[in-house]
Amino acid sequence: MLTNGIFNRVRLTGMASGLDTDAIIRDLMKAERIPLERSIQQKQLLEWRRDEYRKIYGILDEFNKSYMDVLNSSSNMRSELQYKKFVVSVTGSNGLASGAVSADGTPGTVSGTHTIIVKDLAIAASSYSAGRVTAALTSGDIRGELNLAGKKLRVSVDGITKEIEFSSDYVIDSQESGDAFASDFEALITRAFGTGINGISKVSVQYDDLTGKLRVDTAAGANNVTLINETENNALADLGFANQSSNRISTSAKLSELADRFMSPLTFYNDNGEDKIRFSINGREFTFTSDTRLSSVLNTINSSDAGVNISYDGITDRFKIEAKETGAGRTIKIENTWGNFFGAGGAAQIDHTAAGFGENGKDAVVILDGEELTRRSNSFTESGVTFNLEKADPNEEITINLALDIDGIYDSIKSFVDAYNTVLDKLMSKLYEKYDRDYPPLTDEQKDALSEDEIKKWEEKAKTGLLQNDSLIRKIVDEMRMKMLESVEGTGISLYSIGISSKSYLDRGKLSINEQKLKNAIANDVESVMGLFCKQSESHLTYSRKLTAAERAERFSEEGIVNRLYDIIQDNISAMTDSGKRKGSLLEKAGLVGDSTDYSSELSRQIRNAD
Repeated sequence: MLTNGIFNRVRLTGMASGLDTDAIIRDLMKAERIPLERSIQQKQLLEWRRDEYRKIYGILDEFNKSYMDVLNSSSNMRSELQYKKFVVSVTGSNGLASGAVSADGTPGTVSGTHTIIVKDLAIAASSYSAGRVTAALTSGDIRGELNLAGKKLRVSVDGITKEIEFSSDYVIDSQESGDAFASDFEALITRAFGTGINGISKVSVQYDDLTGKLRVDTAAGANNVTLINETENNALADLGFANQSSNRISTSAKLSELADRFMSPLTFYNDNGEDKIRFSINGREFTFTSDTRLSSVLNTINSSDAGVNISYDGITDRFKIEAKETGAGRTIKIENTWGNFFGAGGAAQIDHTAAGFGENGKDAVVILDGEELTRRSNSFTESGVTFNLEKADPNEEITINLALDIDGIYDSIKSFVDAYNTVLDKLMSKLYEKYDRDYPPLTDEQKDALSEDEIKKWEEKAKTGLLQNDSLIRKIVDEMRMKMLESVEGTGISLYSIGISSKSYLDRGKLSINEQKLKNAIANDVESVMGLFCKQSESHLTYSRKLTAAERAERFSEEGIVNRLYDIIQDNISAMTDSGKRKGSLLEKAGLVGDSTDYSSELSRQIRNAD
């Protein structure tokens, strides 16, 4: 209270003297806040400049990924494939297009015509299960009286599910009339699903007098039958069938769940209290526990270096194992160590010792330009042409003509030049963009007095011109323009001589193309055009941040212009360090999110100092 009293007296004295103490204090505080607000504004400007540099990084990185990345084979202008495109026509003896063979040009291709006769296709060694691998559905022992009056069950045949129901007075002594019950049960299913091939029931139900059990399986073109317990007053329990019983194994089930579902039950080896199977394929050993799902077993084999693919076909109810590579003499060697997954009596019923297994691989046999050749694969390269065999016909001579795709090569070069111009234009626009000092970053107090739209418009103006005449961006632009125009050793041509040039100073280095002149150059000397764009340095084959200045100059002089641009871009965006432990110039300047330079870059340090 005393404090408040004194405070009130001070205010009253001030007011009585004619002084507005509140206004005086506010003005004093404003004056005191000026250095702080300037620092906050400076920090904001630094953050905006950092973001502008990162946009330049993004522009260069996108250009690099689109036209200079080996992973982008369809548009990588550093690859000779972009300059060795061919129009390919394939015709048979009748003069019509043939689908028996296709062909592609390679960097070593020369325009011309080839003839080919495909006598045999290459085949990979393979084998199927000797027979079906899944046992039929088997009921429990049903000998004795069966009271199924009015009871139901759901049956699914090849994905179609229907409900069947026994009559309201259905009672039978199956010990005496088991066959009759099997016939009645089959008739109910046939009534629901109809008959299959040759009027035979799609589902077969048989009774075994010795065991007193029913055997349910598909027939007449059907593949999968499943018995489902999803009804009230169901009959499955009375018949002793397991719910969701199917006559096809499920690859999503565990091995332990499938063990008795195989036609030849799967056996395990107990290893320290854990049931396992173990086998080797082509020397690659695999071990699985009983808890492993069958799908995991198949995927593990297929993704390994065993050199085979194995799959389960639910239609034929068989496994197939096939060598990944075609050709004669290729074998598949399988050895069971624990359990019986493979082997003639194994669960998969694949026995590599059976006649023909591992010996049915076959070489492709062709007559190419009059010479008979054998090749392990159906795709091979001869005389710079890659041939892809699709169908064998020893009586059909096929003619393949390869002509240089001038339009396709032109389109690739034009797309690259257009993208280069776009990059150059974006960088140059930043250099010539004017900065207006009348639009500094807004303070919090200023923002409070403006609408969101007004703030947005102000900041758009405030962010303009932050890289005006920037020395780093200028250096990148100058290097790109200069290296595009320098001669390339050993080609004897330049961009200007093939119709690519800058029309005037006002274009700021952007290039234009004389279409006819460029197409003529491609048609007359595609090798030189290819060298001008993608020639590699022989002295320094790959880009390295560790090269000395002299080595870099030597590499530049020997390179085609696309590789030069690649080097310039890497100098600025590479996350690799040079001999001075510095990364690309843009990273050192502004950093990159997710990289150490996000904290260590020049602007990051300045922003922390402003804080």
